[in-house]
Amino acid sequence: MAIHIETIHPHLSINTETLNRIGDKVLQDAHRSNWPLSVTFVDDQYIQQLNKTYLDRDYPTDVLAFPIDEITSPHNNQEKILGDIYISLDRAKAQSQEYRVSFDEEVVRLFLHAIFHLLGDSHEEMASKVEHYLRELKTV
Repeated sequence: MAIHIETIHPHLSINTETLNRIGDKVLQDAHRSNWPLSVTFVDDQYIQQLNKTYLDRDYPTDVLAFPIDEITSPHNNQEKILGDIYISLDRAKAQSQEYRVSFDEEVVRLFLHAIFHLLGDSHEEMASKVEHYLRELKTV
């Protein structure tokens, strides 16, 4: 499996089965199914430290995505490492209440958003793709 998921949040957890399934589908559709991806679910304190260290922003954010190997061609299927994703479950919980969606849906939305960042999509491109995969997930 190309996706490694770890939760180091002290109190919240997530269902990794759904994330693995949808993540595998996205990577397969992007012809990157053999590109390993690491996802770590953290709390606000942890992600704030990452944000400060790497982006010089001293506040918590919902998701950070760090590419490892640059994507040079959509048909370059050599094995490379896609990157590392960090998602704050505290932010996901707050945003799920703000947006009036389930916690699980917000986690999936952030997860997809980060994958599309690593794949090089712009915010305009990724918004419709995230919605597409969320709809697809609900029909399965």
